[in-house]
Amino acid sequence: MQAGIAAVDDEITYFDLIERTVRNFAERAYRTILMSYRDMSMEEYQKLKSENNGFANEKDREILEKELVIAGIFGIKDPLRDDIKDSII
Repeated sequence: MQAGIAAVDDEITYFDLIERTVRNFAERAYRTILMSYRDMSMEEYQKLKSENNGFANEKDREILEKELVIAGIFGIKDPLRDDIKDSII
């Protein structure tokens, strides 16, 4: 278990644990990627699409971000490269 990440118990929700993990990664300046998915048939997808303006804009696509299952959270170190100083004016 990572330092600063509490074990799941009656007082801590999974949302709290996810939020703590993301904040922990942010404090360490890690690039953070959260992977999630939602199981649905092609018929369900087509129905959602037709009911939401063909997913024409971001607001229409928000329905796809509901009822997601989190598969993992990754914190990736991305250290500054030696030549970065040359690119900053």
